[in-house]
Amino acid sequence: MQHRFHAVFALTLIVAGFAQGSHRKWVKLRSTNFELFTSAGEQAGRRTIQQFERSRSFFEQATQREISNSTPVRIVLFRSKKEYLPYRPSEWVAAYYLPGRDADLIVLVAGNELSVAIHEYVHLLVRHSGLQLPVWLNEGLAELYSSIRQVGRKVVVGHAPSGSITTLFSEKWVPLEQMLLTERASLHNTEKERVGIFYAQSWALTHMLVLSQEYRTKFTKLLQMLTVGTPSVRALEAVYGFPIDYLRRELQSYVRQNQLTGLVFDIKLEKSADRPVAEPATGLEVGLLLADLLANTEKTEGARAMYARVASENPEAPGPYEGLGYLEYRLGDKDQARVHFGRAFELGSKSPRMLQHYAGLQREAGDERIGLTLFRAVMASPENVKTRLALGSHLLQKGSYVQATAILEQVRNANEEQERTALSMLAYARLKLNHRKRGLQAARQLLELARTPEQIDHAQNLLAHLDREPADVGEGRPVPQNAARDGSGDGEVRSIPDQTPVSPRETENVKLREKSSMVAGSFVWLGCRGGQARMDLAVGEETVSLLIDNGKHVEVIGSDAASMDLRCGEQESRSVVVGFLPVENTESGTQGIVRTIEFIGPAN
Repeated sequence: MQHRFHAVFALTLIVAGFAQGSHRKWVKLRSTNFELFTSAGEQAGRRTIQQFERSRSFFEQATQREISNSTPVRIVLFRSKKEYLPYRPSEWVAAYYLPGRDADLIVLVAGNELSVAIHEYVHLLVRHSGLQLPVWLNEGLAELYSSIRQVGRKVVVGHAPSGSITTLFSEKWVPLEQMLLTERASLHNTEKERVGIFYAQSWALTHMLVLSQEYRTKFTKLLQMLTVGTPSVRALEAVYGFPIDYLRRELQSYVRQNQLTGLVFDIKLEKSADRPVAEPATGLEVGLLLADLLANTEKTEGARAMYARVASENPEAPGPYEGLGYLEYRLGDKDQARVHFGRAFELGSKSPRMLQHYAGLQREAGDERIGLTLFRAVMASPENVKTRLALGSHLLQKGSYVQATAILEQVRNANEEQERTALSMLAYARLKLNHRKRGLQAARQLLELARTPEQIDHAQNLLAHLDREPADVGEGRPVPQNAARDGSGDGEVRSIPDQTPVSPRETENVKLREKSSMVAGSFVWLGCRGGQARMDLAVGEETVSLLIDNGKHVEVIGSDAASMDLRCGEQESRSVVVGFLPVENTESGTQGIVRTIEFIGPAN
């Protein structure tokens, strides 16, 4: 009972702290490469964000490589240690870096030394470099570069971080093999005093391997072995040719010497000319940011309470439900995660990452609404190949060959396996549409990329079907799809019943083809005739025409749906997803009857 009281009390403090903090002015600053939220005031925020810009400039000049971040870098600067306390991952952590939902996060307290900020920024750079490093080297590199100093027009790397030498001489060392095997989780659970010696030893070993004349020439080879998963002890012994006990003695001698080697760069860290733009941070932004910190530091109940509070104060915002969805997903409750993601979707979330996760959960649950989620995910992130392939596969399975073709033709920057998948599905869709010339082109490209006997057989099979006369393609006859997989890698594209468009010789005006469907494209024309209208969409190089038989039966969705006035004639190009009953009408030249129109932003 006492433990429960303490837990409830701690939770109350967190939520109460947010309530008090929401009245305190939080400021948001943006520079060229960083975004910073702070409760420490605009001036402290400006100094910190400019320090990060200078650090970034140093690493670009030192490595002679441009630093590009696939996600934004967001800095959270608390005013005091007391304010920071509820959000730290463990007692001894003075600052930290973690990948967030939609940005990389670096969390600091105002007044910390510049070295603390640089340390966390190095962690970010290591992660984005793709290097999979053991904890000792990740921390060792962060400590090594955190102590850079400007000396005249040069920058020196190699000075000992504050307190490291004292710690190495006064504390009992962690056995070297134990240090090399330390995992992140066990480090967080280590006593504060023992963490200090771990960091000091990691710095010393990294310093010796990177900067000393005897070891630095082979450091690149060590990195290569470590990043492919070779255990640290085995990698060190293989690269340097010494048993690990000999390396321990070498490290002790290296630390005892009077002078350590430094690395000098001919760089002057000029004050950035960039003037960060400052503005007040909204309660929604701050609330989500702090809730995300609680969730990512495994303070589950505090995070739930914070998300709930933010949701109640911002009932139309999808962000709190996105956060709750990720929280439940990490805890293993996929059903509850799907419910929260679904609510975020209903509120109009356009987060590519959330939409991709939601689609994956819908696929597992057999949710028929996955198509709309995939459409919105592609619109939100058109360059994402995996999502585009997943949507193409879904459309093929629904028999929406025109739309599948439009989606798959826009695949860009795919790897070889993804390109094979896209070409296989394209060839099949064009076969079903009787676009044989372009289908043959896709199948020939697929054959060029084929590497295995199965892939070659599949490409040749498609070529054979495309070379036949149209009459040879029977109703429902499957084209083998053994090599065509959807973008998620969750299975094969199954054979699909033939649903080729109705022949012009068809005597019936109307033919029902399937229960429901959807199409995404640019709304370009609305032709009005009596009480009905024809809606034309540009879908890739095709035009899809749909009938609005009764405006009262059409649901218009979107942030500006209430003010959307559908005028007859040419339209301002808008991206839409239209749900329709696939009823063809040869008299009006339409392929379905509109039931929903979702406006999802301007057309590309």
